Amino acid sequence: MLERDRLKRKAILSDLTEDWSQYKQYRNNVNIAMREAKKVYYKSKFGKHQNNPKQAWRTINDILGRKKKDTMINELKLGNDTITSPMRMANCLNDYFTSIGDGSQKCEVNGELSTLKYLKYGVPQGSILGPLLFLIYINDLPNCLQHSTARMFADDTNITVSGKSVKEAEVAVNVDLNNIREWLLSNRLSLNLVKTEYLLIGSRHNINTLEEQPRVFIGDEPIKGVQVTKTLGVKIGQFLTWDSHIDQVSKKISSGISAMKKIKDFTNSDTLKSDYNASCFVVEDSIKVAQKSCGSFYESGERKNGIYTIDPDAFGTFQVWCDMQNGGGWTVFQRRQDGSVDFYRNWSDYKIGFGNLSGEFWLGLDNIHRLTKYSQRALRVDLMDFYGSKAYAQYQSFSVASESDNYTLNVDDFSGNGGDSLSYHNGMMFTTKDRDNDKSENDNCAMRRKGAWWYRNCAYSNLNGLHMREIKWYHWKNNSKSIKKVEMKIRPKQS
Repeated sequence: MLERDRLKRKAILSDLTEDWSQYKQYRNNVNIAMREAKKVYYKSKFGKHQNNPKQAWRTINDILGRKKKDTMINELKLGNDTITSPMRMANCLNDYFTSIGDGSQKCEVNGELSTLKYLKYGVPQGSILGPLLFLIYINDLPNCLQHSTARMFADDTNITVSGKSVKEAEVAVNVDLNNIREWLLSNRLSLNLVKTEYLLIGSRHNINTLEEQPRVFIGDEPIKGVQVTKTLGVKIGQFLTWDSHIDQVSKKISSGISAMKKIKDFTNSDTLKSDYNASCFVVEDSIKVAQKSCGSFYESGERKNGIYTIDPDAFGTFQVWCDMQNGGGWTVFQRRQDGSVDFYRNWSDYKIGFGNLSGEFWLGLDNIHRLTKYSQRALRVDLMDFYGSKAYAQYQSFSVASESDNYTLNVDDFSGNGGDSLSYHNGMMFTTKDRDNDKSENDNCAMRRKGAWWYRNCAYSNLNGLHMREIKWYHWKNNSKSIKKVEMKIRPKQS
């Protein structure tokens, strides 16, 4: 080290190329030797503490240069005055704390003890009574609200209000903020105005074309407006986007990965996994969002058939079987294969779905509607007869309406080698044995065909019919013989 420093001084004084080259070569050799020495040293430390996680973490913090941070008060700001005397700081802090409870208290700052003072209201800082009493008080806050809804978690409270116009929402929230102010005063509680803010939520067009921002007050104090706020650890923007939160999480993960790179040469895989779980996994887990369909999983790189969890419209997750073959991204909503599940069921069963995703099942008309209500989907019907012959029918446009429209079928643009046996049913409502919506004047087609379908009068296809007898797709072979296996699946329409 001394020789390295000597060569550096020599190069600075002479400023000759050969002196700088000699210094850099020597410096690099020193750095390599130091890295090897550190590697040997830390490997030996990890070896000693491989069964002691606490000591292993201390070694990791040593490698990364993480230090314990001690807090010391050097000065206080009181108005325009700066106080540096420990005795004066102790007394000022004691003056503050004596305003919160009926009792006595002293404050100590840097070894100096204040005089004894009595507390009229509240409890000492750090007392277990503080949060307990607060929770008892805050539980009644929603009772003072007229127009808004309160969402409370510990000492964080959000109130939300909506209106047909920004002005209407502004008036409503100001009324309730005034109610909150009076409630706080009557309960001898104070509001932290520095941490109080409002977020105006709306479409980009509506917010960007506002002539004037809302004026929100509590008492005479204005509340600042923000474009991003944090609630329960998640940052949400005024357009209900997660951009800021994702940026923050990306930085944390990047920092965690960088730390793992620094220690990877000194430790084993178990310790690296522990560091990853502590610094990266918990952060990644906070931003997991359910995919909208099997097509979303396929686009993100998934290639394995199986059960996945999706949320197509932000109204709740449910599980589906994803078929990643034939171009991938197919969400299967019906499968027949062995007759193990009874498909001759009533309306309520077909509404919510039944069966086993790994075997025979019907996903449910409500879920099929959720998958298709916002954009057109392509439909594929895979067929196999009792002799092993296979065929398929594909439609580039497929959707199912809501229950209020009796799950009306919309299907168009056929292709495939299995014949078109579904276009005949286009525009028809769904029919079950207890809900007759078909065009047959004489009877219920579901009861006649022992199934449930978008019957007209009655059907060229009946894929929910009795197994071995009534699973029909007439135009495959222009006959009414039953089919052994069938799958119906959808994915986003290909452009």
